[in-house]
Amino acid sequence: MKTIEQRLNSIIEAIFKIKVTDDIKDKLVYKQFPQWDSLAQMVIIQHIEEEFDITIPFEDMMLVNSYKNCLNYILKK
Repeated sequence: MKTIEQRLNSIIEAIFKIKVTDDIKDKLVYKQFPQWDSLAQMVIIQHIEEEFDITIPFEDMMLVNSYKNCLNYILKK
């Protein structure tokens, strides 16, 4: 069974077509990572909601604005 982090990595890898490594995790930040724009933000949220069977309320959507914040948000749910 995949860990939560492995499941999140799969989402990020599928969306950005990259391999998630420890080196790149810090660079995966909304509007700082070249491919992570507002559309990618919505796609990430949609995939997280589906994969983890959670709902991210509108007011929380910008809390999941980096790899680390996504992981922490999921772990709190």
